Amino acid sequence: MSPTLNPTVSAFSQALERSPQHLERLRSFTSPLEVVTLAQDMGFELSPGDTKDLFQQAYLQWWSRIDPQFQPLFDTLRTDPALNHRHRDCKTPADVLALAAELGYPMTLAELQTLAAVALAQPGFSCEKLWFQSLGLGAV
Repeated sequence: MSPTLNPTVSAFSQALERSPQHLERLRSFTSPLEVVTLAQDMGFELSPGDTKDLFQQAYLQWWSRIDPQFQPLFDTLRTDPALNHRHRDCKTPADVLALAAELGYPMTLAELQTLAAVALAQPGFSCEKLWFQSLGLGAV
């Protein structure tokens, strides 16, 4: 299910994994743009396509580890532009729970916290981590 990463993204990901200093810096990021800056600091020039590939890979790694009953929900939120906008506008766990229920995927706060824990436990950067952190479901 995971796409093959292009050589630049693969080399950047491997360099990150070998650098505790850069991994620590990554944990403090609050914006996807900070990843591009980190890559530049490490000597990598990520194109917009490279950045998209990197974030897609992180999403797929997270998605493959979450409860399968919620995978279709996040596929829908990711691929439907109007729902993606509503998803990004969620500011609290209650907002997310209401949206999920409206879309036919009722979940409990404990289940949402488990989804967040899976994202936060994943090595490296992901937009999912930032989103869960913005909901107050993980330390920045």
